[in-house]
Amino acid sequence: MDPLLSLIGDLYDGVLDDQAWLKALDHSRQFLDAKCVAHVAVGHSDKVCSAAETVLVDPALLELYACHYGAIDPSGPIMMKLGVGDTCTEQALDQRDFRRSETYAGLYQPFDIPHMLSSCVTRTPSATTNITFHRSHRQGEFTPEDQRRFALLVPHLVRASNLRRLLGTLQLQHSAFRQTIERLPFAVLLLDRQGRVVDVSAAGEALLAAHDGLALRAERLCALRAVDDVAMQTMIAAALGRRLTSLSPELVAVHRSKNRLPLMVTVMPLMTQGFAAPNIDSVMLIFDPASRKRPTVELVRRTLSLTLAEARLVCALITGLNLREAADELHVSVNTCKTQLKSVYGKTGCRSHTDLVRVLMSLSAAWAAS
Repeated sequence: MDPLLSLIGDLYDGVLDDQAWLKALDHSRQFLDAKCVAHVAVGHSDKVCSAAETVLVDPALLELYACHYGAIDPSGPIMMKLGVGDTCTEQALDQRDFRRSETYAGLYQPFDIPHMLSSCVTRTPSATTNITFHRSHRQGEFTPEDQRRFALLVPHLVRASNLRRLLGTLQLQHSAFRQTIERLPFAVLLLDRQGRVVDVSAAGEALLAAHDGLALRAERLCALRAVDDVAMQTMIAAALGRRLTSLSPELVAVHRSKNRLPLMVTVMPLMTQGFAAPNIDSVMLIFDPASRKRPTVELVRRTLSLTLAEARLVCALITGLNLREAADELHVSVNTCKTQLKSVYGKTGCRSHTDLVRVLMSLSAAWAAS
């Protein structure tokens, strides 16, 4: 196989694999007969080296560059001016000033890397990333033929480096998203456009494993009780079809075995465009009143600016009790609870029990953290 084609293949193999990327950088180093290579990101504001991937670079050199010489390197301003895909050698510098510089005396000379061939491969608003190959005094300068070979390689270095950056960002975002939903005090299920479950949080997996009230059949969530399932499927269909109306149930109680409070289920369509989330159409939230992740009366009172009696009522309703059951538990009349609930609606901007449950679910994550 042609050496260049083999090298290009290695670069793209390294997009999602750090070890394969280092192998590709080393392959590039050999292709250009260089002593070492560094893939370095430098911040625009502080000129500090923020990330580096290197092959055969002395760790002491890298530390010195990051701590001191990077900020005063004469090649720095030249590198920062390069457009993405542009290349340069040390010949772009004033050679007399370069060889008299502190960086040359403290870095390039003692580590024997006076010759370089570099290209800008990515630029973001905050940093510029360059890939630089170095040669020793004995190896000599990079020749015009070396620069021609490098020019053939650069477009692929640029594409592969940008793919690594973009995919790395997506991986970080996915990790942050996963950590977030796992901390929520309710189960989260993601649905595709056909209503199939494509992802489930740990809390959701626990609820499904219990097979009490809910089950997964042919990748779709079903309620075990027929009347609950009709209501839930109607709600899911409305969300998937973006046909949420006053007749569509916004919240469904899914009954479980005797003496267990029902699960509260709601579905919301996600407003995605283009390729933002091609496999995800809606999100389903399932609140288990029996969950231990419930707010205290004092926390509810402070968060929603309620009276102590109103906060106690809200906490009773969170557990799945209806108004009469809450009145019995609190040892007050139903009329008193109705009056308190009307006041809670006014303070929270809600018009119905369903609205209140949604507000409480939206606050659950903050309450869980507290």
